[in-house]
Amino acid sequence: MTINESMKRLIKQEKFDDFDRLLTKRKWDEVPFFKKFSTIEFMHGMSVLEKSEVLVKFSVLHLDKILDYVNLKKRWDVVILVSILDFDNIKIRGDEPVCPNFWISSNIEDELGKFGLVYGRSEDAMLVKQWLQAANLSSNHMVLTQPNDESDCEFRRVYVARHDSRNLDILLRNGQKYIDAL
Repeated sequence: MTINESMKRLIKQEKFDDFDRLLTKRKWDEVPFFKKFSTIEFMHGMSVLEKSEVLVKFSVLHLDKILDYVNLKKRWDVVILVSILDFDNIKIRGDEPVCPNFWISSNIEDELGKFGLVYGRSEDAMLVKQWLQAANLSSNHMVLTQPNDESDCEFRRVYVARHDSRNLDILLRNGQKYIDAL
């Protein structure tokens, strides 16, 4: 089975193809792209960096499908990003890939007004940008971080958003407009 087929099976297994379920009204939530490392055993011959790159690529590709559905259903109350965490898995331990999630909120005004993301320039953000460029996804997506993205590794995340996503201005610090740093 190819990686593409295996990733499609993973998406179906995790029920990410049920967009209505995924877009249920909620406070912000991070829904893991995979729940257990055993569900990505099909990647067993790859390095940790290769696994991380593939997981980020496919989570961003699926983000696009979710956002297309959001636009089709006119769900202007929803913000969805890919959030990526556990970079220490590849930098320090080297034993597990990063963990992409779908970061979802349908309570934009109350929750996101002070979120304040900035354009990612950290080492982790640059790595994600490289992966997006390799997958020809960098022209339609932006890489974002918290203003102090070198903080505690438990809370440190890199976010990927699509340029045309609604409500991104609420997430950006001081009304920044996206200008790719690369």
